[in-house]
Amino acid sequence: MLLLMNFLYKKSTYKYLFWLWVVFILVVTLIPKIKAPEIDIEKFGFKIHLDYVVHFIFFFVLTTFFFLWKAHEFKKRKSIIILFVFLSILYATVTEMLHLFLPNRTFNILDLILNISGILSAMLLI
Repeated sequence: MLLLMNFLYKKSTYKYLFWLWVVFILVVTLIPKIKAPEIDIEKFGFKIHLDYVVHFIFFFVLTTFFFLWKAHEFKKRKSIIILFVFLSILYATVTEMLHLFLPNRTFNILDLILNISGILSAMLLI
């Protein structure tokens, strides 16, 4: 347990987790689409696509890892936040646009909106 805590307190841990997560998102983006189950909520009269929740979570976690890695630099340079927002939204857009060139994948603007929502939500909460 102590070893795990020491690992999580190191700044470099979040650097590696961030870059691993970037690669993970890219790999998941490139695999053929699997039909995502829907969560049926009859009480509210609509269905929630698990795919949308996953998009939100992927980019929420990406942003969280980045902020944990670079938190000490935010007070010194606000420009790093602006650069991260720009690059992460660009990455979210590119990963979604890749679907235009992959078989069995389609571009979905709602996926992109939820990617960006995950980024912005994590920024607001951290």
